[in-house]
Amino acid sequence: MSRPLLAVDGDSFAHRAYHALPKTIRRRGNKGGGAIVGFANFLLRLYESERPRAVLVAWDTLEAPTYRHKAFPAYQSGREFDSELCDQLEILPQFVTTCGFACAKSAGFEAADFLAAAVASEERRGGTAIVATGDRDAFQLASKKTTILQPVRAGEMARIGPSEVRERYGVEPGQVPDFIALRGDPLDKLPGAKSVRPKGAAIVNNIPVFICDERSAFAVADYQPSGRPFEGASYYRSAMDQLGFVRRVERSFAKWLASFGTNLARPSYQDAISRVAKGHEDKVRVLVIRSGGISYDAAAVDTVCTDVAFGPHVDAIADAHDLPFRDGYFDLVIAEAVLEHVADPQRCVAEVWRILKPNGLVFAVTPFMQPVYAGAYDFTRFTPMGHRRLFRYFDTVEEGMAMGAGSMLAYALSGFLVSISGNRLYRNAAKLVGLMLTVPLRKLDRFLSTLPSRDNAGGCFFIGRRRDTAIPDRQLIREYRGRF
Repeated sequence: MSRPLLAVDGDSFAHRAYHALPKTIRRRGNKGGGAIVGFANFLLRLYESERPRAVLVAWDTLEAPTYRHKAFPAYQSGREFDSELCDQLEILPQFVTTCGFACAKSAGFEAADFLAAAVASEERRGGTAIVATGDRDAFQLASKKTTILQPVRAGEMARIGPSEVRERYGVEPGQVPDFIALRGDPLDKLPGAKSVRPKGAAIVNNIPVFICDERSAFAVADYQPSGRPFEGASYYRSAMDQLGFVRRVERSFAKWLASFGTNLARPSYQDAISRVAKGHEDKVRVLVIRSGGISYDAAAVDTVCTDVAFGPHVDAIADAHDLPFRDGYFDLVIAEAVLEHVADPQRCVAEVWRILKPNGLVFAVTPFMQPVYAGAYDFTRFTPMGHRRLFRYFDTVEEGMAMGAGSMLAYALSGFLVSISGNRLYRNAAKLVGLMLTVPLRKLDRFLSTLPSRDNAGGCFFIGRRRDTAIPDRQLIREYRGRF
């Protein structure tokens, strides 16, 4: 059997490498090098695994418009790229040709144009092709002779053929362009046909999965029933059902101890819902992001709960970076313990702003000095000022401490005990002992919240009302009170 042609979307994987690797990777002149290192490793690994007869890497031309832009001026409007990424995109084609691979780049064309041309040429000569890209538009190229490699998780690629396209979209590969034209594509600023929406998302365990593979740390394939459904960093773990009796008792006891949290008085999500529902004649629409077991049943409230993991009360799987709801739909969005777990908090808050009605409310609780507690799914923390600036498109209704200095001391003590030894039995015992010792420390939060140590809060809560313009940084700084 003849070896296939490997056609690679260079920009797609360079972008992924740039955002996946730390910016501390530098090259000569203190210039960025993460995209170069990540893409080089990816391309060479792909070559080793597929062993193609030839390799073509195609690139976009960012500085020149394509025929698509001329046909529809709003196409891909508003896209911005970091200067360090653009600098590395200029160098990567040189790396490709140095490896002996072919490069395709020309003003007025996108990488997708070269990929499609290469596939058509290869099939005409009777050969086979493999197309590696994160762009689902390329699904139209799938055929008996051409397979699409789509990135799903880190280091993993899904193989997409005609049957996978039919299963995902309900159309033949050749109909994908028409499907996208009717549905629209918000990434490329294509509006789609009026009143036309997709037939539906992928359905797993009777739950719709709204994940945009190109813009998310997750992928639709993560949730497919071919393996154990992805659970991510959720509060719920179905694996608990598989534990022995002793381990279940141990976990339950630890969970019970952890429930003795801060005694700090602050609004709850129920308070936020009640605030919105009060005096509201119509049914209140509430979105809960990363539900974590939250539920709210009331005749006057219509609640939708989303998460990136399966669990109780989850109505849909959705990434907060790209919420699958129309503009101005909800009266309230609840985001408790969410923004520390997302790669781009500002983009998520922008999505919250988009789907809120004018004067709609957001209720957010986010940690500041709380230690990492969700491993790879903990991305960031916010100072009180940083948290307020994150919501600069919202007027403050109420804000304050979510956890106090007592809770921080409790976390530090527990972390110290666990760090003494790497022995698994010791660490499990230390966690329980730490929880027992820290229960009284958390009860100091209410007392310490009256002292000038409030900037040492473990976390912040914010209730804000949507506004049309951003509050200037100068005003935010002027309003800072040094403590809540």
